[in-house]
Amino acid sequence: MDQALSEFIKKNSGMPLPELKLELMKRGFSSYQIEQALRQVRAKRQSFWIYLIVFLIIIIFFVIIGLVFVSFIRPAEELIKAPAVKESPEKEFVVVPSERPTAPEKPFVEEKDEIKEEFIEEKIESVPETREETKSLSEIRALSNTNPSDAVGECSLLQNVDKCVSLVAKNTNNPDLCREIDDSDIRDNCFLFFGQSNEIHCADILSTAVRRSCFLLADIEEI
Repeated sequence: MDQALSEFIKKNSGMPLPELKLELMKRGFSSYQIEQALRQVRAKRQSFWIYLIVFLIIIIFFVIIGLVFVSFIRPAEELIKAPAVKESPEKEFVVVPSERPTAPEKPFVEEKDEIKEEFIEEKIESVPETREETKSLSEIRALSNTNPSDAVGECSLLQNVDKCVSLVAKNTNNPDLCREIDDSDIRDNCFLFFGQSNEIHCADILSTAVRRSCFLLADIEEI
């Protein structure tokens, strides 16, 4: 290849290819020579870029190896070469039991056996008076004939108050006393006694069965 032709192509590589070929033909170069020269110039350029790329790849490869060495291998070697650190023996903590402060002993106070007479007298006065005797049911029944209110008062002293009040109510023919009875069975029985002669008292009976019997007995009495 003509050296002058090759140099001209390199210097005018920025020109459009048709203009470059036309200029070379004006200078007396044939089409074959021009094509051959262009191929050789292109081949040299391509080989240059290939070498450059390979060179850059090699540089990048070595840079990566250096970074890996600095980041991993070297610290590992330094860690291996580093002398082992002796572990300091742990201190044993001994728990010393703390002495609890002892409370001062309370002086023993002897209780006096003697009690003041005034205190005894106050206790005696505070005890409510209780009746020595309570009347029996027969006595209360007899009392109700003359004094019904006192008879009811005597009933309150007995253990079975409701039974006593029912007895006074029947003996004095006073159905209102039945309302003062707390026990439901004794109360219903009390109203049943008066309901046989007057069915109006049957309505005060709480038990349904006893109330029904009361009305039946009242009807029988009317017949």
